[in-house]
Amino acid sequence: MEKNYNASSSIFGWQFQINAAILFFINQVKGINSIRVEGENEDIEISLSNGKKIFIQAKSRSRLGTNPEALSNFSDGLKTLLHASNKEEYEKLYFVTNYPNPIGGKQKQYNTFMGGYYIERKFDELSEVIPAAAKAKIKEVQDEYNLQFDTSRFHIAVIPFDGEIQESRKRIISARTKEFLRSLSVDEGISRDIMEIWQSDMFFNASNIKTDIELSKRGLIWPIVVLHTDLKPDDKLIDSMEEELDLELEDIEIILARYGTFINKKIEHFDFAIKVLSDYKFYRKNSKRKERKIDPFINNNWEL
Repeated sequence: MEKNYNASSSIFGWQFQINAAILFFINQVKGINSIRVEGENEDIEISLSNGKKIFIQAKSRSRLGTNPEALSNFSDGLKTLLHASNKEEYEKLYFVTNYPNPIGGKQKQYNTFMGGYYIERKFDELSEVIPAAAKAKIKEVQDEYNLQFDTSRFHIAVIPFDGEIQESRKRIISARTKEFLRSLSVDEGISRDIMEIWQSDMFFNASNIKTDIELSKRGLIWPIVVLHTDLKPDDKLIDSMEEELDLELEDIEIILARYGTFINKKIEHFDFAIKVLSDYKFYRKNSKRKERKIDPFINNNWEL
């Protein structure tokens, strides 16, 4: 058989994983410290403020409909989740897919995952409808590696993410992003820009071989602040500039450019200040009393 060199399925898989990471980031945002795509142990790893983690195994299929290999994919996902859960303290484990039969079975058994929106189920609540083969896979994986798998913290989720039309494919993530922005009293009109920024950031995060480099919640939220405070040519303030100050369009464009630069520089200053203050706090904690002043800290850490 001739080997298939088409990479479209792999690209689709990357898209699903990154967009799933965005959805989980929004859903867990209150308790998050940072997020990593392609982590040391799992496809998506969320570090929580309580010191624990959420491990997420993502499996996708580029074709529409159910997946005939669902049970095999479920088994593969269990193996990585099993090892991850036995390495670090964790709060939840997730197996997330884009096909409606995440653990195989007949239609009457996977109807519980159908509905056209994001659906999440606790594994233990599925005891009456889950296929016996899926239960057997968990026992099989536990016995193979002699490790325990806590099903009480195991969740299965389905994100509709399908088709060749981009807008349809990303409909769930787009809708959730808009909902999130509205909850912050931010204009949902910036949702497309925010999604593009997050997708880009998470893609480059995934491509970094240093798995300890994570995306902080602050770093992912800042673009919202920037875009929300950014002036647009059709802003009411712009109209008042034209009328009251008698400005030309060219003058207004210069003002907009300078305003954007100002905000970006303020962000840079903020990030830098936070890093310096954090380093100084660590320095004071680990220095003798007479060495805790600012001058020794600057002299010891300053680099041209």
